[in-house]
Amino acid sequence: MKIHNQIYMDVSPVINIGFDLHGVLDNYSEQMVPLLKELCDNGCAVHILSGPSKQKVEQELQALGYIPEVHYHYLFSVVDYLKAEKAEMWKDEKNTWWTQDETWWQSKGNYCRTTHCEYLFDNSIRYKDYMPPMTNFRYICNEQDASLMIELLRDVLYGDKK
Repeated sequence: MKIHNQIYMDVSPVINIGFDLHGVLDNYSEQMVPLLKELCDNGCAVHILSGPSKQKVEQELQALGYIPEVHYHYLFSVVDYLKAEKAEMWKDEKNTWWTQDETWWQSKGNYCRTTHCEYLFDNSIRYKDYMPPMTNFRYICNEQDASLMIELLRDVLYGDKK
């Protein structure tokens, strides 16, 4: 019991922060690559959520300069999740996976609920309606939104110490 209490007392709570790849991390990679490293270095759990398969997303992240365990800890693929959940899915003529709209849009909310993500930064507003109450959804659709995202993340990191 003493060891358990000692461990509990010494470990600060982890902040879980989620980012969409397409439209957020790819559009603002110059600013986000160093910032995600800073978040990881300071004990935040960084989650990347994206539609395509995990394999495809890993390749895209690597090409942008994001390295596992340096810039992020967790990777969530909507397609892989829906396949595992046995959702009805089909491919179009371009080999892109599809499913019912509501099934797709609620997937990131389900992930945030399960992983206790406190923030999700995404460029698709349709995910917002499916977020759990504990997740602060931030819609990123332009440079001004990206600047506010970076400012918020610096506040999460440093608060009054800036």
